Amino acid sequence: TLFNYLDRLDVNEAIELDEALMLIVDTLTMHRQINEEPKFMEKDSLKREHDLIMRKQKEIRDEITAQRITERYTDKYYFEDSNFLIRQIKSYEDLMDEGNQQDNCLRYCYASRIADGTSVIYVMRSKEDPNKSLISVEIDPTGTCRRQQYLSHDRIITNEKQLGFVEKWDKYREKINAKEDISMISSLDFA
Repeated sequence: TLFNYLDRLDVNEAIELDEALMLIVDTLTMHRQINEEPKFMEKDSLKREHDLIMRKQKEIRDEITAQRITERYTDKYYFEDSNFLIRQIKSYEDLMDEGNQQDNCLRYCYASRIADGTSVIYVMRSKEDPNKSLISVEIDPTGTCRRQQYLSHDRIITNEKQLGFVEKWDKYREKINAKEDISMISSLDFA
């Protein structure tokens, strides 16, 4: 069946044999990744089957990523003062909203990083308008290091009140981490 299919590629799909072989390999690989039997020989178009399985694989991957982002949500370092609050991204939709409001790469680059635990994103908001993004902040998974913080369009923060709040938040995270370190040491049995 496969040989017959490959023989009529130029007529049925107007593609070269090399391209068809790559499409077959890619299609088989994607089917294997989602544990589904390949069906491309049942269809008239190899390219169509390739694109369908690619879309299905992306949907499954996005669902898994969204679930992992939700599972990683702890908001351990939630902090507020009289003017601002900072909270962790809590879902895939929350990440997309932040990326859209900030018009930055969060929505494109950080979902998998958050899902695999290599990055944690917090959003800073005014208490007067907690749904409007001010600043996006990335910290490392241990919460000890602030990696980056930007206004929309990846602009540097120049507002002294906002900078002061982020620095107070750094000190707050240090206190939480220090308490956890002390708890961990005191729980060790040295006997």
